[in-house]
Amino acid sequence: MRKVLFTVYFTGLILIAITACTDGDADDLDFMENADETDVETLLAANEKLLEQLEKEKVEADLLKERIQELEEENAVFKDDLLTYKQQMIELEDGYEQELSLRNQLDDMAKNIFMAMDEKNHEFLQNSVADNVIVVPSSEVLETYAPDDQLDTFHYLQLNDVKYIRQVDFFYDKGENRFVTEYFIYSVGDKNPGYNGEVELIFTYEDSWKLSSIKYKY
Repeated sequence: MRKVLFTVYFTGLILIAITACTDGDADDLDFMENADETDVETLLAANEKLLEQLEKEKVEADLLKERIQELEEENAVFKDDLLTYKQQMIELEDGYEQELSLRNQLDDMAKNIFMAMDEKNHEFLQNSVADNVIVVPSSEVLETYAPDDQLDTFHYLQLNDVKYIRQVDFFYDKGENRFVTEYFIYSVGDKNPGYNGEVELIFTYEDSWKLSSIKYKY
């Protein structure tokens, strides 16, 4: 009898143990499934955040690329402007040097014309004037004919009473090959030299520079 009861008791313990183990395994399985779902959600959230960050960085990279392109274009324009400015400076310097050289050349020519009038060197004057200017030795005058046929007469300048002649202004019209210059004439007075008048000379370029007009300015 005792043997039968022990057998039943032992069998019951085994069944209880098996049942307990079975319930424990089910709980562990549920926990693992819940853990897997949490990891997937975390991974998806991290991946979405990473995509957002990458998209943001792509936008910033595109903006930076556009800015670099703008700077390159601005730099190219700046280089072009700088080259243009340098070229203009070179042209201005060359033009200034040419104008200064021409001014000195025609200043010497004007003074030689003044001296030729004083010395009555008609031949030099005839070689120095343009086609519209006629040297009249008999009356010692230069007759200048304007395009409208207006006649201006300039008597030979006499330097006996002239203290000095000074250039006060000039203008070079490169497009018209025309050079205008003005001189103040100071003569000897009773005590001190005084202003005697202003003479305007115009030179035009034909085969060479020639005097095309001379007159007093009042």
